[in-house]
Amino acid sequence: MHKSSGRYKKLLVLSLLIMVFSLLGTRVTFAHNPHDIIDALELSPSYDQDKTLFIFCPVEGLQKSVDGGLSWKLLAKGLDNRGPISSIAISPSFQFDQTLFVSAEGDGIYRSQDGGASWVKVNNGLDNLNITLLSISADYGSDKTLLAADTQGGLHKTKSGGDSWYRILDSGTQITAMAFFADQQKNTVLIGDRNGALCLSTDGGELWQQRFRISNAGAITSITVSPNVSTDGTLFVGTEKSGVFKTVDGGISFVAVNNGLSNCPPTTTDQSGPEPIFIRSLTISPDYETDATVFASTWYQAVFQSNDGGSSWQLYN
Repeated sequence: MHKSSGRYKKLLVLSLLIMVFSLLGTRVTFAHNPHDIIDALELSPSYDQDKTLFIFCPVEGLQKSVDGGLSWKLLAKGLDNRGPISSIAISPSFQFDQTLFVSAEGDGIYRSQDGGASWVKVNNGLDNLNITLLSISADYGSDKTLLAADTQGGLHKTKSGGDSWYRILDSGTQITAMAFFADQQKNTVLIGDRNGALCLSTDGGELWQQRFRISNAGAITSITVSPNVSTDGTLFVGTEKSGVFKTVDGGISFVAVNNGLSNCPPTTTDQSGPEPIFIRSLTISPDYETDATVFASTWYQAVFQSNDGGSSWQLYN
């Protein structure tokens, strides 16, 4: 599994902040603390109403804000992790169930059902506690489904909100990105691996089929799914070397959509060979059906915006 350096993570989170709050049409204000590198960030699905977000800093720990970042509270009760928190997953029904999960490399998975005030380990059935990535079902409020990828390439699933886990993919498939579909395809999930392969499951991860492989692209770094994927079939996939790819047929075929994207420093003069475009993250607008807006973050050039479904990109200002 590829591991991001602190600089990569810092850029990724800063880019995500710009993207997310641009889509929400609001601003986040960070007080002096936390002021260190941020390794993980998640917003409440009801952020417009509750202004709640969670971040993890290696120095400051896991923290919560309920005022859009003006103030922060340390969340430590029950979190006895020795390794860094690698992923945060919030229930789509957070407004009602106050449930969220965090993973920590070497310590497994923790669950909170009171908005982060207290935590319990939920590792029953996990045979590898080095968890790097979590993805939560869009219908978690009903199906209690969550997926967890580990450093050895395995994938685990719970259908009980973390009470018990079982392996659904053996070690060897090193998963670097995954995303559940929404709307009428809530049991569909797409995963990407370090070799550019994309695999699809339509039953919540029980059975998988390789859908596509993006050659010479390196790892799949990000997957973002249209809110209306059932009707428009649209997904965007970010890669380590070859930029952004788009599908409008639910993942049967992909085409590169990199017009205007750049990953080189502004002062770069080396024109030899094709330019690798390293995508760190992708975010699609919740109103994509009407505004066709997508954001992409790269390493040197930070955030790009597309207002035409990826046909062209401009640096975000």
